[in-house]
Amino acid sequence: MMRSALSTVLSLLVGVAEARPVAIPTIQELMAQSPFVVIIHPESVRQTTDRPDDDSFGSRDMKNYQPLETTCRVVTSFKGAITEQTIKIVHFAYADPKPEFNGGLMMSFLFDPVGFVTFPSLPDGKPDLTRSQAYGVGGPEYLAFLRRLPDGRFAAASPHYDAATSFRLLSQVLGAQRYHHHPAAKPTEQPKK
Repeated sequence: MMRSALSTVLSLLVGVAEARPVAIPTIQELMAQSPFVVIIHPESVRQTTDRPDDDSFGSRDMKNYQPLETTCRVVTSFKGAITEQTIKIVHFAYADPKPEFNGGLMMSFLFDPVGFVTFPSLPDGKPDLTRSQAYGVGGPEYLAFLRRLPDGRFAAASPHYDAATSFRLLSQVLGAQRYHHHPAAKPTEQPKK
């Protein structure tokens, strides 16, 4: 009896917790729905006064979000005709560094000199930084699934509120063994271009 009453009180205090379902599209789904598929290298970012061109933010107060424009160098294009060497991608970030409960998957790009280095993993999954040379080095590059905005800039193919689902960080891994990215590791040498 006491246990039943206690569980009833606790359920009333806690209430019903609801999670916002987020569909993470597969690469195949993104390829099918995206007019443009490119590899990009982020170069700079600036704040803008843009508003979302979709309804993915719903009735949320836009003062809680920062509109951003990231300039990226186009490394290569797989789908869609992009003739520009650099493109501008409109996306959003939280204005407060503390994200909201059940919030969106905002895109946040990494910029040089991150210097990713790929090392073999130890059996516990941690990188072996002690006796191994780096297998691959390089700055951040992304596989990006995009759509063109009316003003000529680009945005994620997925809705703005979950824009991160349209980007995949690429690594420069050699071989098919298990490797681990360690962003704090210093690259031995940047690749020659």
